Amino acid sequence: MSISFGGIGEVAVTFMTSGDVKKGNVVKVTGNGTVAVCGASDRFCGVVLNVSDDGYATVQLRGYMKAKYSGTEPAVGFNVATAGGADNVTVSADGEGGEILVLDIDKTDKVIGFYM
Repeated sequence: MSISFGGIGEVAVTFMTSGDVKKGNVVKVTGNGTVAVCGASDRFCGVVLNVSDDGYATVQLRGYMKAKYSGTEPAVGFNVATAGGADNVTVSADGEGGEILVLDIDKTDKVIGFYM
C-alpha cells in the first residue's frame, strides 16, 4: 500500500480566462465567472488544471493539489499563504492570505502538496 492524498474533496470548476492563463498557474476570481493569474501577495482561489483553446480554464478550488513555492519554505502542517506570482505560492509573512494544509514538500523542485 502507498500513501495517496488525491481525490479527497476535490472540487474543480470551469471559468472564462482573462489574460494569459496556463496550466499550473495559481489564479484569482476577477469578474463574473472569470479568473486571471495572481500577482505577488494576491490571495488565490485555486490551481489551473487545464486550459482550452477557446479561453476556458478548469480550476481546482478544493482538495489536494500541488504548486511550486517561492520564498520561505513552507512547513508541513497549516500555513497561511498567498500567491508568490502567477505560478507559485508563498508563505505569508504578515499572516494575510488563505490557510492551506501542507502535506508534503519536494525541496529539490520546490513543490508543495497541499489541501485547501
